[in-house]
Amino acid sequence: MEKDGFDIKIVPTEQGIKAFKKHQIFNLSIERPKKWDGKIRIVAFDIPDKHRIRRNAFRYKLKELGFYSSQKSVWLHPFDCEKQISILKDFFGLNEHQIQFFTSEKISNIGLLENIKRVYEI
Repeated sequence: MEKDGFDIKIVPTEQGIKAFKKHQIFNLSIERPKKWDGKIRIVAFDIPDKHRIRRNAFRYKLKELGFYSSQKSVWLHPFDCEKQISILKDFFGLNEHQIQFFTSEKISNIGLLENIKRVYEI
């Protein structure tokens, strides 16, 4: 808490910010829309081995959020999740070179697209 003249500002501590981010991560979810927009969201990551713990925790969180693994470091989701990926990137201290987010309207691998539709019942 800081006093500024007659006003009092509440300023979170570094510990408070960390606690908020943890709370935000534990309650993270992806909303399922009433109607699918036909787009696939793609998260590709290249997190160095020296950050293995972060990489594994990031991958675990993607699984927990219901992402579909296309490859070991390429994950797919049919619903809007850019905000959630941004929150994860911030929480794990990752940058735009380590995490890439794409939205695709077309997937050439029909089998993969059919698997996604089946898994998400769309």
